[in-house]
Amino acid sequence: GTSNPMANSAGIIKESIWRDRDWRALSRTAQATYCQLLSQKELDRVGILPFQPTKWVKGCDSMTLDDLYTDLRELQAARFVLVDADTDEVFVRSYMRQSNVSKSPNLLKNALKCAGMVASDWLRHEVAAELRRLGRADAERVADDIDPGEGFENPSETLPEPFRNPEPFPNPSETVSEPIG
Repeated sequence: GTSNPMANSAGIIKESIWRDRDWRALSRTAQATYCQLLSQKELDRVGILPFQPTKWVKGCDSMTLDDLYTDLRELQAARFVLVDADTDEVFVRSYMRQSNVSKSPNLLKNALKCAGMVASDWLRHEVAAELRRLGRADAERVADDIDPGEGFENPSETLPEPFRNPEPFPNPSETVSEPIG
């Protein structure tokens, strides 16, 4: 393929994550899966990457697709990642904050462009919420442009499966909590 200067080549994990209560509550394999997702070259500056479970499973010889789905359900229940299997998109929710995207004008400009390309209404809503957390007028404007608006319902509350895909993703719990930190 052609080289993409904006391709993700490294996922940044801040050392403070190891003191985060929600992170420490995750299983070790879910933590490893999160690190794997963060380091995917397809991860864009807003934190979206294509849902490629069969590719990700190849990253560990002892991992199965079921193992991966278990990790993804756990990560989604804790809101570290959000998966929309209908649009084949995964959102690493705190990516922009963790990677200091807003500190670099070029990275932020790219992130705002990427935000407009998110296909999933649910993930657009979640991306908009993250853009608003940056506390920047330009990010706020894009958030207002991409957010589906008032009539939007959170599928995690209205659909039985958080992955929005009837199989093979049973819902581990009916409640989704907001992580602290």
